[in-house]
Amino acid sequence: MPQGRTAPPTTPEYHSDDTLVYWRFGWDLRDQLESAGFTVSALVTASLRDRVAAGELSTGYDGPDCDEVDLLSHADPTTLTAVASVQQAQRFGFRPDFQFITWDATKA
Repeated sequence: MPQGRTAPPTTPEYHSDDTLVYWRFGWDLRDQLESAGFTVSALVTASLRDRVAAGELSTGYDGPDCDEVDLLSHADPTTLTAVASVQQAQRFGFRPDFQFITWDATKA
């Protein structure tokens, strides 16, 4: 996810296949999925969950694809499910950690 709250891009933005991006999703996607009857989990690395819980929102990342501080300032660490330990994330190269957020949504 590129930002904390769902919104359209402020300037035209394209996916790698040159299709237009209409929405940049944020943490509020969870609320939308749950209101549609899904059970939702946000799957992350342990390092991301721990960082958010500690209030450590910035690694200094300044890429144009994601606003790290905005994204993480909207995250609730109590709703994050760690599926990769710090060691596993290092081994598999899950860096930067905020770019490895996956939604698991199951229709209830």
